[in-house]
Amino acid sequence: LDLRGRGFMDSTRIAAGDAGLWRDILMDNRQNVIDAIGHLHHELDQLTASLRTGDAAAVESWLAKQVQRRNRL
Repeated sequence: LDLRGRGFMDSTRIAAGDAGLWRDILMDNRQNVIDAIGHLHHELDQLTASLRTGDAAAVESWLAKQVQRRNRL
């Protein structure tokens, strides 16, 4: 935690919320959450594989894809 950036508190804000409220939200939306977690696992597996093999071009491509996704939001 000594190395956390300024955005740490913003990016972890939900974790400080009421657990019961978030339990209900997650349970009510569980299939969408499960699908999103599966997609996240896939994306992180791709990044992990690129890092393991030292494929800098693939890492850069993965990062660029994430920027495009964020911009679409």
